[in-house]
Amino acid sequence: MKPEILEKIRKCLAMAEHEGSNPNEAATAMRMAQALMRQHGVSADDLSAAKVVEKQILAARKTRTPWETAIAALVSSAFGVCRYWKQSNSNEWFSDEPWGSYNYYGDPARVEIAVYAHAVLIRKLQESRKIYLAEQRGGVRKTPAMADSFVIGFLETVSAALTPLIPNAAEVRALAEFHHSMGLVRSKGVGSLRQGDSSAHAAGREAGSGVSLNVPMNARGPLRAIGG
Repeated sequence: MKPEILEKIRKCLAMAEHEGSNPNEAATAMRMAQALMRQHGVSADDLSAAKVVEKQILAARKTRTPWETAIAALVSSAFGVCRYWKQSNSNEWFSDEPWGSYNYYGDPARVEIAVYAHAVLIRKLQESRKIYLAEQRGGVRKTPAMADSFVIGFLETVSAALTPLIPNAAEVRALAEFHHSMGLVRSKGVGSLRQGDSSAHAAGREAGSGVSLNVPMNARGPLRAIGG
């Protein structure tokens, strides 16, 4: 479907629904929109799906990790968007080195803030975890479970400060249509975080309480920042 056709239909619908249009103008615009939709085989779901945008953020590491996948899941739920993992063969930042990315798709404003939130959370989590592990001295054996417990605590606190945005029925259909059009398939899991150290978990929860996101000025819609 040509983008210009979809744009023309959307303009007709906007004119039909505009409060400044008189009844005759609104009716004419609606008939034009319906005629174009019939002529080009465009459905209401097609129009909704056309509004869906996609934006990627490079992963913190080359391949997926349980802790960054957990962040992506939290962000998707918080802002009512979907995401998928893409393992690239190469990219401009890392020459010919394969490097993966998390790709978010959905409402333009929500996708924008989702990518922003992902970047901020990754940075703050890495910083906090690094500080915590560096403070463990006196013969304390640093284990993967300790680091994972810290991450779990951190994300629990951040998640508790959020009110998830639930897409409405039309948005769900649009997301499903976009998902189908992209030929996306469910990818294999990457394992899970290991909970095994109560002190690390508590430290993570404390570190997460200090997280705050300031929504960018160009973000629109009912978005809620993380933290206070």
